[in-house]
Amino acid sequence: MILITRPAPEGETLCQLLNKQGFETFWLPTLQFAPPPDPENAKQALSQPNHYHWLIFISPQAVRYGLPLLPPAHTLSCRIAAIGKGTAHLLTQNSYPVTTCPHSDRASDALLALPDFNDVANQRIALIKGRGGRKHLSHILTARGALVTDIPVYQRIRPTPPNLLTCQTLIQEKKITALVTTSGEGLLNLFKLLEKKTHSLLLRVPLVVISPRLARLGKRLQFRRILLASGPGGNAIMSALKTQPMSGKSG
Repeated sequence: MILITRPAPEGETLCQLLNKQGFETFWLPTLQFAPPPDPENAKQALSQPNHYHWLIFISPQAVRYGLPLLPPAHTLSCRIAAIGKGTAHLLTQNSYPVTTCPHSDRASDALLALPDFNDVANQRIALIKGRGGRKHLSHILTARGALVTDIPVYQRIRPTPPNLLTCQTLIQEKKITALVTTSGEGLLNLFKLLEKKTHSLLLRVPLVVISPRLARLGKRLQFRRILLASGPGGNAIMSALKTQPMSGKSG
């Protein structure tokens, strides 16, 4: 049984995809999203989006929480960038045209490698993102001469899933055959949610991650086996799972 910690709605979608391919899944979202504690600040910062040369959306959640704060797409003269294909798809679904998006799913570094962001001196760039989080993108763009404004439009919360006890039982009974995580914070939350007696058992389970940064976190936590998917998409994660000797499939 594959333990999926990805938050909604992507977590549900991933479970459905894996189930169709014969994998048995257990969904335990370890992250939840909510508006920031100071939503008026974000609303004010996005009230005049054409002040910026670029709006960069750094996650699908940034799209879901950020678009309601923006005027209609046809009024925008600024350009829009997306951190990845999933974020870009959500923008275009809502009729906001995406000027550029990296072909790779390696997030910030892939976006920074795009020609549009090589020479950004004196360009005003808004990073539409979650509260807190990594500063890598902001730091590099600032170092290249951009005038960067971080605009947090959502925050991450550690939930208490109603099926937590069931998950602990499955781990204790060694029925979890792989763990999929797409967030470092979500992975750390999993250990905070679970009883300590399950930790050593969980570390024996193959860990599937979507970036080298998450792989390094897995090593620090002392997972015995770490599988790096080629990206955050469902098919990439499924391909990583299929490289295991144990399939994690039902039946």
